[in-house]
Amino acid sequence: MRQILYSVLFAVVSLTAAVAETVDLGAYGKVSLDVPEGWTSEVQRHPAGVNLTVRPKGEANAACKVTVMLLDGENDVPFAEMEKRWVGTLAPFAEGSVEKSSEPVKLRLKSGNGMYAVFTDASLVGKPVQPENYKVMAPGMIKLTKEVIVATTIFCDDKDGKEFADLVKMLESLSLDNTL
Repeated sequence: MRQILYSVLFAVVSLTAAVAETVDLGAYGKVSLDVPEGWTSEVQRHPAGVNLTVRPKGEANAACKVTVMLLDGENDVPFAEMEKRWVGTLAPFAEGSVEKSSEPVKLRLKSGNGMYAVFTDASLVGKPVQPENYKVMAPGMIKLTKEVIVATTIFCDDKDGKEFADLVKMLESLSLDNTL
């Protein structure tokens, strides 16, 4: 009986396990996040940081873009001011959305501050799923340190669905190890 219980427990943990994606940012440290099981990640470096794209291995119509921006830290903007400026850029998305507003939702991060907003494209509601034509877009902004800022966007078809929840959980796992 005990053997069966351990086998079932191991199978459940294996099915729900995330895969850590860690990217070395040089002098800025290492940024990590837990990519959900059943998803792939692709890292592309650029002069000002790193782009990470996460997509499902299966047929789910979802993706997440994560852009890590490396700054000099000289013009540190307090998070409250950053939030105010960021929310001000979202009005065009709110206009054509079901939500009609850009209310930020706080991310529960281990360190740093972050938020996202959700916009459901009113013109796509009730229509069949079209690959890579997402009904929901959730842009986000995360401040890990004054030198490491992260822009995110979740794309999916259902803000109440598993893919959206998995990607929010992934973003909340984002951390920076800057102990060199």
